Amino acid sequence: MSVPTPYNRRVRQATKLVEARLRQMIAERRRDPGELNDLLSHLLRARDDEGQPMSEQQLIDECLTLFTAGHETTAAALAWTWYLLCTHPESYQRLQQELDQTLQGRRPTYADLPGLAYCLQVFKETMRIYPPAPGILREALHDTVIDGYKVPRGSTIMISPYTLHRRPDTFPEPEQFQPERFIPEQEKLLPRSAYILLVLVHASA
Repeated sequence: MSVPTPYNRRVRQATKLVEARLRQMIAERRRDPGELNDLLSHLLRARDDEGQPMSEQQLIDECLTLFTAGHETTAAALAWTWYLLCTHPESYQRLQQELDQTLQGRRPTYADLPGLAYCLQVFKETMRIYPPAPGILREALHDTVIDGYKVPRGSTIMISPYTLHRRPDTFPEPEQFQPERFIPEQEKLLPRSAYILLVLVHASA
């Protein structure tokens, strides 16, 4: 990004455009906060241990991260979930029965999660086969050894959930959609770090 190539200039221009729009949205919300329960409202109300709100730049950075990385992965995970359910009608029917029995026509809440066990298995299996982030980069925080290879502190490591989740020694018939792999008793048998959930990709190596 430091070299002013045509591509880098376009990226900077696009970033400035997005940041300007985010600043406008933040200003509009501050003028009329209302009683909204969305993410931006929560960020504006957030306070640190000393009772201080986020700085303007921190707020912009948080919003920019969520804007650029917080919707595509969710959309991809949902799209692949529906694809797999549509191509596996028996799983679709079982999921529908669980939803009907647990929710009875209302919207789900956090309290409903224990009653949606099969739904969670479906999501986990979908993200095993089609992880929304097929490759992620992490920086080693200290010297370590991975499978016999020395990794010095500061090294950048490429992690590929896509290939990791297709190891036949860990997941027999890895191309097959089998939500039952993630029955709690079965999931406990998986080797450590054999499966990387999307919510875990923020952990550093």
